[in-house]
Amino acid sequence: MARFCSNCGKEIEDKATICVHCGVQVNNLEEQREQYLIDKSAKNSLIFGIVSLLTCSIPLLGFIMSVIGVCYSFKGLKSEKYKGMAIGGTILSILFLVVSIIIFSFLIALILLPSMF
Repeated sequence: MARFCSNCGKEIEDKATICVHCGVQVNNLEEQREQYLIDKSAKNSLIFGIVSLLTCSIPLLGFIMSVIGVCYSFKGLKSEKYKGMAIGGTILSILFLVVSIIIFSFLIALILLPSMF
């Protein structure tokens, strides 16, 4: 499969790290894609952490948003550029996961306890 330089557009060898035509360093497309996905996961971790904050009063929805935020944070913590976002998302997601569980448990107790007496 032919590769092309992102700078000059000329064809380069598959294993080339520097374009022989313009001298610009070229990255492997697979490495670029993986880094993009890691960075996106870090951003999504923070977004779902904030969403879990906003939805924690709705137990099931808050729980789901928190779990999604934690899942994104595992991959996002590998990001060099957005690691702070991933850490923030992880903290928010775990915190509001616990809050969602407490609220859900409280609601279940309110439903079940009166019927016991």
